[in-house]
Amino acid sequence: MPTAKVHNPACLILAPVVMAGAATLGGDWQTCIAAGIGCASGVAVSPDLDLVNTVRVPVIGWIWGAYWWPYRKLIAHRAYISHAPIVGTLVRLAYLMPIIIIAISILPPGLVAAWAAGLACADVVHSLLDATFKN
Repeated sequence: MPTAKVHNPACLILAPVVMAGAATLGGDWQTCIAAGIGCASGVAVSPDLDLVNTVRVPVIGWIWGAYWWPYRKLIAHRAYISHAPIVGTLVRLAYLMPIIIIAISILPPGLVAAWAAGLACADVVHSLLDATFKN
């Protein structure tokens, strides 16, 4: 299975593609950027958050790790609810709901939805890489 050394660059490379896709679908520039950021945030909100060594976020690292500690304890690595495309994304979005509620109070809900759609794109690529490069 690929490691973060493969998954993280894939998220970052895919981000401009997701932005272009959002533009093709008629999104305004803010929506396109939100979708691209969502895809790039697949680095920090990855299906692999169920592993201790993958919770690394600059600046807020230990806080982010502490936030995801219960998730790691509840969900086994590569479980369906963490790694299935869309299902895993929805589970992590539900876990992030306190942060999402704050984001919606600050940003238009459509931008938060575009971010979530970009994150779903990153998760699909994560799953495709896992399926393609099985040991």
